[in-house]
Amino acid sequence: MASTINPWLGLPLAAPYVLPCDQSAIETFNSKLPAGNHFRIEVETVIPEPFIGAITTASVVVLQLNPGFNPATDPFSHADAQFRASLLANLRHEGSNWPFYFFDPRFMETHAGGVWWKGKIKQLVQVIPLELLAQRFAVVEWFPYKSSHFKEGCRVESQDYGFSRVRCHRARGTHRSVTKCRVVGGIHPSTSDLLAQINIVVSAECCDYEKQPKVQRRENK
Repeated sequence: MASTINPWLGLPLAAPYVLPCDQSAIETFNSKLPAGNHFRIEVETVIPEPFIGAITTASVVVLQLNPGFNPATDPFSHADAQFRASLLANLRHEGSNWPFYFFDPRFMETHAGGVWWKGKIKQLVQVIPLELLAQRFAVVEWFPYKSSHFKEGCRVESQDYGFSRVRCHRARGTHRSVTKCRVVGGIHPSTSDLLAQINIVVSAECCDYEKQPKVQRRENK
């Protein structure tokens, strides 16, 4: 599988939600863990979230570790028809007013991921309109499948696509837009170049947004 071809076009629409090219690695990893273990990779009740947002055009791409899994809320979120449609459309790189779907007002208050991101961007949205931020901010996960806690030891083929998108983004010439929320111990040598920039503060300038100056009201003389 070429890393420039989007593998998520082939994601099954029914459980288990796992790409054929990743299935063997995930089954082997999970077989070593007891049922209910918080390191198990969840593919039965939730759809993978390898990236969020318009990763091919965003001004800022944040590289995170892996999408978390909350068994109390995530299965219900992924069963929501509107949320599911937005998630799948994003995996296919389909056009949307809200490619960063957690910023969509339909999900920001009612879905756990939306609530989590709302807390992370509360200062940024004081400067940048939320709909614009949804177009210019994106996330790529180092590991694409959800689990309650991350555990090393599972490498899947589809990861290469996310890595290739981050590298393409950096090749466009921006020096400020790739960050890493947490360094993975024993990270694969082929991805060590992705760690060049760590803990960058995302600002309006990073998002290619310049707030319009306020027009000063002239006083009548």
